[in-house]
Amino acid sequence: MNPMRSFAMFAGWISCGLSGCANVSRRAADSRRCREGPVLKAMLEELDRSVSQLQLPGFAKPFFIQYRIEEVEDYSTKADFGSSEGSQHAHQRVARVTVRVGDYKTDSSGGRGDGALELAALDDDPIALRSALWSATDTAYKSALAAYARSRRR
Repeated sequence: MNPMRSFAMFAGWISCGLSGCANVSRRAADSRRCREGPVLKAMLEELDRSVSQLQLPGFAKPFFIQYRIEEVEDYSTKADFGSSEGSQHAHQRVARVTVRVGDYKTDSSGGRGDGALELAALDDDPIALRSALWSATDTAYKSALAAYARSRRR
């Protein structure tokens, strides 16, 4: 059993720049063919909402959104001279969201750490999964706007 399963939806394929708006629906439709399970379905639904509605008034619309949900199970045990001193088990899902503002030549991305993290529900509840993605998307978008503004001042 693989201790880490990743469900990834890369919205980098969905370009929402001035030249790429026609590709949004076609690429999203292609992604729908591989829809498997409630996690990917929730990711696609939230991605569709973000692509169509994510923009603060007076600010740039994102041209790149990436969703990634990683499910991690961690087991550890400790023994001393052959005698067990205990074990631990941790199971969690982490939503990683990257949002970029600008265009492919000059965007808001920087070094490592772009985007936002949010703990996601383990029970496949679509509302809870979408809520975690929404929260992380909101944080990542606002961070991207700030980074883009800083890069434009230079």
